[in-house]
Amino acid sequence: MNRHARRGFALPVAIFALVVLGVLMTGGFFMARQQSRISVASQNSARSFYLAERGNEEIMSNWQHKALIQFANWEDTTVSDTINYGDWSVTITKMTDRMYYLDAVANVTEGGTVFAGAQRRVGTVGRVWTLDLDVPGAL
Repeated sequence: MNRHARRGFALPVAIFALVVLGVLMTGGFFMARQQSRISVASQNSARSFYLAERGNEEIMSNWQHKALIQFANWEDTTVSDTINYGDWSVTITKMTDRMYYLDAVANVTEGGTVFAGAQRRVGTVGRVWTLDLDVPGAL
């Protein structure tokens, strides 16, 4: 029997198995990376929404009615601020003497060039109520 004439199949099967395992591992790493990016993008989306809400709430909690009442109807002004993971900008538009529209836009800047850039916009209509009390009657 001639040993040089025998042809084996173990080497091609081993190479094929290694190729299949390599493709499966590459697919697993790709899927893990995609899931990681999806979760970070979801987190930044929520952060930008809450950052826009924070801008609206900060404007309403520090309301300057005496300064804003002097604006003409449909005139607007913008207030902005930056915090450690993003920035917000709120445009205050006077609709009537007592109604205002707050348009907040927030951007997440944390995460470098790959993960930064989530942006959300939140609008709020606010109405100013003042009590007209007769001072002696209140006492």
